[in-house]
Amino acid sequence: MTRFKIGDRVGVPWLGQTCGTCESCMMGHENLCADAVFTGYTHPGGFAQFTTADEQYSDEFLRLAPQIPVQTSVTTYPLSKTNQALSDLRTGKIHGSVVVMPWQ
Repeated sequence: MTRFKIGDRVGVPWLGQTCGTCESCMMGHENLCADAVFTGYTHPGGFAQFTTADEQYSDEFLRLAPQIPVQTSVTTYPLSKTNQALSDLRTGKIHGSVVVMPWQ
């Protein structure tokens, strides 16, 4: 990997690894892969001090600025995906979809 080096502060995606060969993966639904590895669930991440991530998903990594506190940085990736989904809705990239945003 050339974009990041050991010790860089980055936000990594929740989906950490898939088999890439099952029907779900082949259809682009990697999140349904029976062998999926999820950051912070089946693989250390989220609130872990250190973690590793599959380079295959490096397009999804977010470089974190040094001034962003660790406590804030854990929300970076989920908020970026929410922003992307809302942008896709506004631009018409997503058609006929229902967006549910539960607030408690």
